[in-house]
Amino acid sequence: MILKTRTDQILTRPGMFSVTSSEELYWIFLGYCFGDGPIAKGLGVQSIVSDYGDFLCKQWNITHPHNRNWGILLRYYSQSDKDSLLLFQSTFDKFVEQTQFTYASPINEMGQPFALGNPDGKVSFLALLDEIQPKLDHIMQLTSFEVGYGMACYDYSKEDPEHRFFQENTPEFYDSILTELHLPTGLNGIEQASWYFSRNDDSITYVLTKLRTFILERDGGDTFS
Repeated sequence: MILKTRTDQILTRPGMFSVTSSEELYWIFLGYCFGDGPIAKGLGVQSIVSDYGDFLCKQWNITHPHNRNWGILLRYYSQSDKDSLLLFQSTFDKFVEQTQFTYASPINEMGQPFALGNPDGKVSFLALLDEIQPKLDHIMQLTSFEVGYGMACYDYSKEDPEHRFFQENTPEFYDSILTELHLPTGLNGIEQASWYFSRNDDSITYVLTKLRTFILERDGGDTFS
């Protein structure tokens, strides 16, 4: 299972992926599973997000969880951020062992995994942003989501021109935020925006609006096709 391999890589070097606790890991999972939405239907790893949460609730006799975010749940049962990653590792390994790697991408008639995304082979990063915005509590969750999404595109050779453009021009996007907020350039614009606004909802709306505009206005307004 590719996702399990990716998870092991993240846990070995969490700093490389800006992961400090189980909460960031949860958002990486969501990104890998295409934002837990209809664009990922049929992909086995999508159900891992909810099934692993159900597994934890059963392990700890939680019958009515207040939050389906297992990243928060793991952090609640841990003494520190680092402990939440260790708790994830031990429980997720047990979860995978019990499921016996039954999660995998569906196989087509040629014996090959179905490509991720829509039936026409196209994936839209902008469409995913629209889908995940209601789920965001803090704008930095977008960063973790994007890391997971990028991993999925790479692992399954899925082409998303919008996301590729963002990856190739991230420093420019950061500087556009910093310049508009009258802050020094060269910093993480999303992180700075999270501190600039007093309300999380305001920073989420601001950054996502800027990101949509940045992608739509690339190269003089040329469209991705």
